[in-house]
Amino acid sequence: MLLNASQMRAKKQLGQNFLTDPQTAEAIVTRSRVDPRAVVLEIGAGLGALTVPLARKAARVLAVEKDRELVPLLKTELLAKGITNVVVTAADILALDWETLAPPAGEKLLVMGNLPYNISSQILVRLIRHRRWVERAVLMFQKELAQRIAAAPGNRDYGRLSVMLQYCARIRPLLDLKASQFYPRPKVERGFLFAGRQGRIQPAPQNPSQCAQRQPAAPGVKRRGSGAAGGRNRPRAACRNPQHR
Repeated sequence: MLLNASQMRAKKQLGQNFLTDPQTAEAIVTRSRVDPRAVVLEIGAGLGALTVPLARKAARVLAVEKDRELVPLLKTELLAKGITNVVVTAADILALDWETLAPPAGEKLLVMGNLPYNISSQILVRLIRHRRWVERAVLMFQKELAQRIAAAPGNRDYGRLSVMLQYCARIRPLLDLKASQFYPRPKVERGFLFAGRQGRIQPAPQNPSQCAQRQPAAPGVKRRGSGAAGGRNRPRAACRNPQHR
């Protein structure tokens, strides 16, 4: 593995767990149905497990990696494989202006990535906030979080993230992955989710409370965050007008 060859270790503080099975990476890209004209924003490119098969399917890949020590390894790997349609950026995805990443001529991004567990929710909020530049997303989470995001009203896992994401997109599970397919091996299994745009949300409502109102809970089930104590947890980010940043 490139990490071992370079005498480097995964950084726990960055939530690094690298996909090690090339066949699994190919399966993820195949199931994601990457269009040959697509511009892909890859969050957390790491050592290129997904970057390489994505680059072979898409027109262009914008690979963002926070760990600056990994960037030279990633560039070397891409060069060795003859891949030239990847732009590698050493940056924190939470600090980037997504508008500057969006393709010209009104095209939208396909967002993909194996999200670090410690900032998954923050990335989702930014994805929702900048959804005007996103066509769809295929993202990997800890399996428990993936189940919460995809949970239906009335399910005990249904909560703030479920409301936010399901208001903006059609959510469906894409693939479950075992802990043994990663290095270092995580303590929990991972799951990929597909999120396709909801045409009905354009334009976004002016009143943030409409977001929760459009996702009714099942009879007898109380919403998370309801009541005076929980009102501040309402998913306002999902309802912000995309013209206002």
